[in-house]
Amino acid sequence: MKQLALVCLLAFTQSSFGQEQNHRSIALTNGMWFNGQEFVPKTMYSVDGYFTTQKPSTIDTTIDLTGKYVIPPFGEAHNHNLNGGNEANRDNIKRYLRDGVFYVKLQSNFPITDEEKRELRLNTPYSIDVTMAQGASLCTTGGHPYGLGQAVWLRFGYAKGPYANGPIEALNGHRFYTIDNDADLEEKWPKILEQRPDFIKATLWHTDEFEKRRNDTAYFGQYGLREDLFRKIVAKAHQADMKVSTHINNAYDFHVAADAGVDEICHLPVTGLTPIDVEDLRLAVSRGIVVITTCKVVSMARAELLPGEQKRIALEMQRINLERVREHGVTLAIGSDLVNDSSVEEIEYLRSLNIFSNLELLKMWTEVTAKAIFPDRKIGILDEGYEASFIALEENPLDGFGNTRKIALRFKQGRALEDY
Repeated sequence: MKQLALVCLLAFTQSSFGQEQNHRSIALTNGMWFNGQEFVPKTMYSVDGYFTTQKPSTIDTTIDLTGKYVIPPFGEAHNHNLNGGNEANRDNIKRYLRDGVFYVKLQSNFPITDEEKRELRLNTPYSIDVTMAQGASLCTTGGHPYGLGQAVWLRFGYAKGPYANGPIEALNGHRFYTIDNDADLEEKWPKILEQRPDFIKATLWHTDEFEKRRNDTAYFGQYGLREDLFRKIVAKAHQADMKVSTHINNAYDFHVAADAGVDEICHLPVTGLTPIDVEDLRLAVSRGIVVITTCKVVSMARAELLPGEQKRIALEMQRINLERVREHGVTLAIGSDLVNDSSVEEIEYLRSLNIFSNLELLKMWTEVTAKAIFPDRKIGILDEGYEASFIALEENPLDGFGNTRKIALRFKQGRALEDY
């Protein structure tokens, strides 16, 4: 049995990355393993890509973790930064793996073909695991994401092929679908499902001001679905056994989303002077609704552009909502909504607010976010029968959260990844 020190293993994996490794039974010795509350010394085994505490009869390889701190991989529950098999996407994937982020949720994206998925090696032991809405982002004509599409997608070249030069309406039926009435929903639903989305994304944006905003060109790109249509979309998706993720902007949007029974709410309220209602938080808890943070992008895109007092109020409302979510036990997953972030900047921003302990942040970023992205998989916990994926840190992240950046080893589904 070949004994490999950690430093030797990293050199080995650089040459073997991308090739099937033959080590089906691996002993993982001398590690400090996170059990959900603290780190404990023990030996674990990876057998055919799954954890076990039972020593197998044959061990192909031993990895000496030399006292490293072993945690589950990180997750990014809200981004839009993979849109096909080009070099930029490969760079994004490399950044995710470098930062220890193995699980990613694309909350709407330019549809990725099966061929592009193979080129990027998505959902394999050698790349990140992704769930995606594809083009199943449902909105209203002239509302969000029309403004974003014009200002960002077309301007910076995110739209490819026949869509590259716009106009924005050309992306309707590809990057998003407009649902303005019942007939639209019935007619477009089969086309939406043909893109094989992993979930449905539906947009709310100041639902309490829908008529006002739709009829005023000053609000171009700043409104969402009509409330009754939104509720029908949620019901229709659930009938098709599909989960619904919802963009929101204010506390009333949160209320509508929770009351309609969505599975996931993207963003805390980003506008308005009213915090999330306590009853809506309780409803979210009772229905198991996951809320995704996206707090840094809000502070950048909203508060940083506001004058003095308005900026102070916006950031204070963000803090109030975070404290309320924490107090009432709402499931909170980590997501950045920043195409240049892997979720590292988001978690650092949350840490800077001094609302959550290091333990709470670690569990949100690993266990909670992984389960939010892939609820049917055994991931996010280092225990018997779970997928053998982890990152090993040089120092204890509970002592200093910055230690989450000191990654010594990345291990995914029974295989050591190359040194990033």
